[in-house]
Amino acid sequence: MPFEHLQKYLPRFSKIWRLGPHLGALRAVPNFIGVFAEIVFFLLNLLILAIFPAGVEKIKNKITTSIWLAVAIGVAFEILFIPAIILFAISIIGIPLIPAFFLAVLVAIMFGVTSLSSVVGKKIVEGFKWNVTSKVGTFSLGWIALMIIPILGMILSAVDFPLITIILGVPISFVIMTIALGATTLALFKKEIEGK
Repeated sequence: MPFEHLQKYLPRFSKIWRLGPHLGALRAVPNFIGVFAEIVFFLLNLLILAIFPAGVEKIKNKITTSIWLAVAIGVAFEILFIPAIILFAISIIGIPLIPAFFLAVLVAIMFGVTSLSSVVGKKIVEGFKWNVTSKVGTFSLGWIALMIIPILGMILSAVDFPLITIILGVPISFVIMTIALGATTLALFKKEIEGK
């Protein structure tokens, strides 16, 4: 009798087994979307570099001269992020501001990453004594240096190393966003923060 039951359900198990590789491919889809999103992010950073060079230069200056203050502001901003959303949500006037707040944070991070990439790229060029004079080339070197591990983490996670993204990519991305957000905030409110 048990054997008859096993024969009855065995075809179902075999179907699930055949679906295994397809399910694995489906699990990889978010990782490939993440890589595509990084490429789009790179192009947007390039656009910011081209359209707002003065703003990028100000943020670069803050990263170079006040990196730890930028980190502290970034951490404080991240700690207060959820409470700020809650405050917006419990007030009728603040609810429409939530999308604008999210957009402002995203734009601040994008400007900060553009500036941080330029700073890192300059350090790489100076350290290796490479003959790279264009801002785009310097930025690209820095961006690749910052993002290579998160991107590799997503690719490796897609081919069956699921913890790589969490172990390597997430902490590095978090540090990058913290510095980017803090430096942009510092550049925007430098007079109030530094007392100038």
